[in-house]
Amino acid sequence: LVDSDMESFWQSDGSRPHWVQFAFPGIVKINKVLVFLDYLKDRSFTPKSISVKIGSSDSDLYQVAKYHHRQGPGAWVNILSSTTHAIETCLLRIVVHENQDTGCNSRIRGIKLL
Repeated sequence: LVDSDMESFWQSDGSRPHWVQFAFPGIVKINKVLVFLDYLKDRSFTPKSISVKIGSSDSDLYQVAKYHHRQGPGAWVNILSSTTHAIETCLLRIVVHENQDTGCNSRIRGIKLL
């Protein structure tokens, strides 16, 4: 997920929601959460509805942004595009709620936290 090879990807296996979680040793400031999605390659595996949740533990996560992805060629998308300020957290979870074409499992080809 963090390499620069867009041919590699993370793929979920199981029921939704699917998620990828980042735990940091202390509080960090994040301005952008970028994910690389490619409908032309992944079709029904491409996330359609994605959110970002933050908190200090699994028990206090809350949603700070939601993004709806349109079908199209591979591109980096900023899930935090709806927020106007940086978020501060020690735990960040990217959640896939729904896929394109009613797909079950998801593919994410890259993640960047800036």
